[in-house]
Amino acid sequence: MYGRFRRVIDFQMKKWNELMKVMQKNGLFAAKPLLVALGVALLSAGPWAQAEEAGLFELGGKAYTSTDLPAAAQQNLYKAGQDFYMARKNAIDEAIMTMELEKRARESGKGTEELAMELFKVDSIPDEAVNQFYEANKAAINQPLEQIKPQIQQYLIQQAQGEKQRALIEDVKKAGNFKLDFAEPTAPVVGVDSAGFPFKGPEDAKVILVEFADYQCPHCKNASEVIGKVSDQFKDSLKVVFMDFPINRSGISRTIAEGAVCADQQGKFWEYNARAFAMQRDLKAESREALAQELGLDMDAFKQCVASDVPKQTVAKAQAEGQRLGVDGTPALFLNGVQLDLHNLEQELPAEVEKALNEAEG
Repeated sequence: MYGRFRRVIDFQMKKWNELMKVMQKNGLFAAKPLLVALGVALLSAGPWAQAEEAGLFELGGKAYTSTDLPAAAQQNLYKAGQDFYMARKNAIDEAIMTMELEKRARESGKGTEELAMELFKVDSIPDEAVNQFYEANKAAINQPLEQIKPQIQQYLIQQAQGEKQRALIEDVKKAGNFKLDFAEPTAPVVGVDSAGFPFKGPEDAKVILVEFADYQCPHCKNASEVIGKVSDQFKDSLKVVFMDFPINRSGISRTIAEGAVCADQQGKFWEYNARAFAMQRDLKAESREALAQELGLDMDAFKQCVASDVPKQTVAKAQAEGQRLGVDGTPALFLNGVQLDLHNLEQELPAEVEKALNEAEG
């Protein structure tokens, strides 16, 4: 975890340092800045934005659009389009910053490098902010504060510098009535075959949330907690389905998942599911039987189920469905057939469910 944290810091600092180096070399402030040219080029890249309307390709005399493709291909095409959309937006933002800095430099008579350093300079970070960051991320950092403090300070300085850059860009956009002239790609709607898998909520609900998860995935554990709250919040109108997608190489996730199938046969799936996530760090192959005993299951029936082909086939079916849909990581959430891409699950998921409910009722 500490290594990943350091990589984040190094990556963020590298981006800022590279920006400063480019500024110092006037690369961003030439007569025709590279990023301005890139932004203009991307703005004129109409074929991608119009690909779905105009068709993707022809084969055997048939014209294909994205909806003619397999579900996994639709997801891959959408992700590629989303990446391109974000690249265009970012290039345009950087171009706007470049042009604004050049304008201010002409007006002030200062050099662009000098002006940029003045605008984005952050002298220091208060110890209180460093301490707060450390306390909030202590588990992931796993190092004494005195050892990691300089890196945290640099990371927070970079964040503050980035905030100043974003604020400048937003001010320019607001003052100039900025309007983006290309649309964000629309996520494909796919059919998820979730029949026969454990669910909570009304069986005939108009809004269905399907979760593909791995019992050893930390993000899946967090998602499980959030989804539980959302399920309670919309218990009369939301159906939540759990489908296994064991990708951990240890094989323990698959073993636990197979045990969940057998717990489901005794009406204890959700209790087994919650307990397995709760003890995630301590899971091992033997945990399957331990969980069953803890939940008071009929152990003879449980062992007989585990020895049968049923759990293996059920887990394999769930995983195959995820692969068909293009799932390549966990957790993967599908809301009424649309794969969600949320950055703050706790804040955004309830809003997405509310939106889907309004659409279903409208």
